[in-house]
Order: sequence, then structure tokens, then C-alpha cells
Amino acid sequence: MPYPTIGEYKDAIRLAEHSFGNLTHLRPEYDATGDLHFSSGNFAVVFKLRDTRTDRPVAVKCFLREQPLRNQRYAQISQCLDSLPHTPYLLRYTYHPAEIWVETDLSKQREFEVVTLDWVEGQTLANYLQKCCKARDTVALRKVAEAFDRLAIWLLEQPFAHGDLKPDNILVTPRGGLILVDYDGMFTPDMAGQEATELGSPAFRHPYRSSAYFGKHIDHVPILVLSLSLHVLAEHPDWLEIYYQGDNLILTANDLSNPDSSIFHTIRTQCSAWTTQNRLLGLVNALILPISTTIPITYLRSIPDYTDIQLIPYVKYFKDGRKSWGFCDEHKNVIVDFQYDEIRGFNEGLSAVKKDYRWGFVNQYGQEVIPCIYNSDNSAWHFQEGVALVLKDGYYGFIDKKGHEVIPCIYDRARSFQEGVAAVFLLEVFGENEFLFLSGFIDKKGKEIIPLIYYVVESFSEGLAGVKKDGYWGFVDKKGQEVIPCIYNYAESFQEGVARVEKDGYWGFIDKKGQEVIPCIYNYAESFREGVALVLKDGYYGFIDKKGQEVIPCIYDSAGSFQEGVARVKKGRYWGFIDKKGQEVIPSIYDEVSSFQEGVAWVKIGKRAFYINKKGVEYWVEEQ
Repeated sequence: MPYPTIGEYKDAIRLAEHSFGNLTHLRPEYDATGDLHFSSGNFAVVFKLRDTRTDRPVAVKCFLREQPLRNQRYAQISQCLDSLPHTPYLLRYTYHPAEIWVETDLSKQREFEVVTLDWVEGQTLANYLQKCCKARDTVALRKVAEAFDRLAIWLLEQPFAHGDLKPDNILVTPRGGLILVDYDGMFTPDMAGQEATELGSPAFRHPYRSSAYFGKHIDHVPILVLSLSLHVLAEHPDWLEIYYQGDNLILTANDLSNPDSSIFHTIRTQCSAWTTQNRLLGLVNALILPISTTIPITYLRSIPDYTDIQLIPYVKYFKDGRKSWGFCDEHKNVIVDFQYDEIRGFNEGLSAVKKDYRWGFVNQYGQEVIPCIYNSDNSAWHFQEGVALVLKDGYYGFIDKKGHEVIPCIYDRARSFQEGVAAVFLLEVFGENEFLFLSGFIDKKGKEIIPLIYYVVESFSEGLAGVKKDGYWGFVDKKGQEVIPCIYNYAESFQEGVARVEKDGYWGFIDKKGQEVIPCIYNYAESFREGVALVLKDGYYGFIDKKGQEVIPCIYDSAGSFQEGVARVKKGRYWGFIDKKGQEVIPSIYDEVSSFQEGVAWVKIGKRAFYINKKGVEYWVEEQ
């Protein structure tokens, strides 16, 4: 059905008291030129009128084109907004069917629907940004970016979606507040199952959005595009002049279709603010994930909050036999898409990841902060005391959290730093087929503090390190002084005041004076952790306390030390987990398991390996 022209609507508005059915108390407002105060778009024209009862300005929206199911949709929108508590982010909105009488040459119909809204003085966000960027007003740009983030977090918590978020549909009030306008593309819960009548602006929407994708999620990509753009402009106001093409801010529709676009690299390398990088990460992830994926609010935070979301390694198994790793939150919402060959758990805020046979590190927001350039399956260990052991071109060295090589890769073997020192090993060759490793210790500047004169060493712990000399083990301090003589078949670092040692084929524990506090009567023992130690006796594993009392009986075929309150145990063919009372907290159903670290443990069933949390929730998914 044809609708009146703008000119025909203007004629009707001038005679408002005669043209309206129920809104006869409204009178038109005129601008300085004597013309009606109005603005127009593709689908509607909006007039400014005044309510003679309250003397308040009112916006009256009249339609220029027909839209499918308009009456039903606008009634649903009006009902949804009326049910919400008052908010400064929305205008009061009422739909009036067959409200205005218009003499038109385009249709036999004379009565047409209108929408009334509060009239708000202000300017569009698009115009506001033009002025701020031209003036290089970074303070105002930062404030409007933060204001938008607050609006966005509020919007994500609502039962509806706006449907067409862009700078032209956001008003900036004289006091700096933001208000959403133009609700034509809105989704409300009553519309579930319907198709969208509008798709939003290409430079702000998900590239794969279609009329079939209509739900609460449709605002997620536009929110990230707008938030990222605003924070970029707060750092580089001049970029608006460079990248603005009339219907965008920084990114174009082509950029959103190609997450490898050069603009993303430019932002990544030339914007230093954490807020900008966090939003870039969120947007790139949102673009490569299904359109219906929910975005975590953490991407809109103003400061880093590592407690807000825990990244958990998440694996996807494909029908062709491949598998790929990414990260999810505890509810299995994908945060970082499946793109890695292997992932290790987090330590000191970073996780090792493997891609194309090389290792690097990501932070707790999934950003690849150290590129995947380190080789060998065992090259990328975890960060400890601010540095990580890495293997490059066949030699070991250490990098810091920025990826800088702080100790060059020159060692044949090495261990992670503990108590400010690291054990390192160099291969000594004697003749054609004879060689041995000599080991010692270096500090974080790479300075040798204990010479490489030992055959084998353990890491320092509680001020002492186990060393092997002339076939036997003892302990040295950080000055290299032998404080416990080399008389043991094996010795490991001190933990919780005692060290495990092997003598004549049996294991026990000594204190720092070399006194045997738990006799060497066990077939095997591991160091004390969390007050108990794993021991092997008569072919079975159990746990003892520091008095040598068996607190969990030796009934397991294999086991591991306690970590984070639980221990892995094997009874028969399968592994599970117990607490310190010996109660099974995760059933024995796994072929292989690791100990828990930062709340998750690696497990394997058959050919499938994945991570679980302490509730036994399995983090893997299968291709559908």
C-alpha cells in the first residue's frame, strides 16, 4: 500500500488539531525559516510538535513506506517498552494505528498509523564524533566511549534487541547522555520465530546476518563494532577523517567480512590502550563464531578483570578425525575459536598454545601475546616467576611475558626458574661416542651462580637444591656449599620442610639438617604437597602425613600428588580423583589424567583428550 509523501504529511501536520484522531492536543513546531520542524529518513519522517496539556515537546513519526506486519510489530514493540522500568536510554514510545488523516494522491486510504515519542534535544552520535575528532578532543571522545559501554552493558541485559545500532540512531544529549532512537528493527520476546524486516547497517552488523537470524543476539556485533570504533577514536581522533566513508566510522562492511583485513592489524599494532585491544579481540572472535553466539560482557569492561572470566581449554572433534583447540568459559561459551593444535593450562596469566607445530602464549583474554615461533612438543613450558623456558633451534633459553628473549637459547637442557635461579645443562663430548651433561645454576640475568660441575641437579626449593656428584645425591645452598652430603641414591627438592630421598632402594624423608624424619621404608615416594605425600608400599599407592601416618590407605594401583585439594588415582584400568578424606569426587572413568591446575585437568578417554573442571564437567564438543 502506498503511503503519503513528506509534503502531504506536512499539510496534515499544519492542521494537527483537525488531522489527528486522539492526539488533537498536539500542535506543530516551526523552525527559524518558518517551516515545520522535521527530519526524514528512508522509511519515515519525524515532526516536532508540542503537547498543549503539558507544554512538553513530542516527536510524531509518520511512515513513508509499507513494511510487512507493521501493525503487529509496532504493537509488540510498544507493549515491550511499556513493560520496562524507566531508563534514560530509551524514549517513551506509543503506537497509534489509524491516527492521522492525510489527503494523498497516492492511495485511496486516508488514515495512517503514527508513533509518538519523547522529543529530546541533542545531536546524533555521528555528528558529535565529527566535531570531537575535528577538535582532537580526546577527553570528550573517551567519555562518550565509556558512556556507550555502559549503555551496551545495560542493553545486553535486556529482553529485547535494538536491531539497527549505528551512530545515526544514538543521540548525545547536551549533558553527554546517550539515548537510543529508531526502534523499527527492534526484536522483542513476542517476535520469536518471526523474520526480521530490517537487517541493520552493513558497516555495523554481522556480515552473515539475514532476515532469518532474528533474536536477542543481533546487537552483539554492532555493539562491539561501535565500542571498538569509539575507543580507537579516543586514541587516534584523526583516523575518522582517514577511514570514514559516509556510512561507517572506522570499519567497513568489507572489513567485517574479512577478520584478516589490514585495519585489524593496524589497530592491533598502533593502539596501545587495553580497552581497545580487549574490544578488538571480542569483535574478531564474534566475527569468526556463529552469528547466534553470545558475547561476554567482559569485552566491554573498562579495566582488566582477570577474575571476571576463566578461559578453559576447549577441544572440537571433527568428523574427518581432526581436532582443534580453543577456549571457552565455564558455561562452554566459546571465547577463542578453535584454531590451535594443542593447548596447555594457564599459569601466571598465560597459556602455551601450539599452532602449525610451533608454540606461543595467549593471555587470559585469548590474545596471542607471544607468537607461535618456538619448536618441539616439549619446548613451551609454563611461565614461572615471570619467565618461561622455551626451545628454539635445538637450544633452551628463557623469555619474558612480552616475548623478549631475556636469556639466550644456548643450553642443551634447562629447568624453569624457582627462587630466582634455574638449573641449566650443557653437553660435554668426550671422543666419538662418549658424552655427558654437566649442570649448574644461573640467575635471571643469565649469570652463572653455581658452576656447571654436577652430573644432574634438581631445582632450588626452600633455599636448597638436590645435586648429584660422583654417583650420589646431596644438597647445596645458593652459594654452592654442600650442606647435606652426597650419600643418597636419589634426592629431590625440599617441599614443606622435608625432602624425599632414596637409600638402598627404599624411600623416606629428611629434614634440612639431614636427619631422617620418616624412615626409608617405602618402595617409592613423592614430595609432600598440601600436607601429605604419595607413597608406594607392597605394590599399592596411598598417602601419609608428616608423622608417617597413613591417612589414605595404600589401595591404589597408581596415583599422583595432591594439587588444588584433589589427587588423581587409578584403581584397575581407570583414573579418577579423590579428596583428602579419600572420597571419590570425580569417578574413575578415564584412561589418562593430569593433576588439576587453575581449576582444570587434562583427561583422556579412548582417542579423545579434553579438559574437565572439579565438578567433572567435560569441555569438548563434536562437529554436528
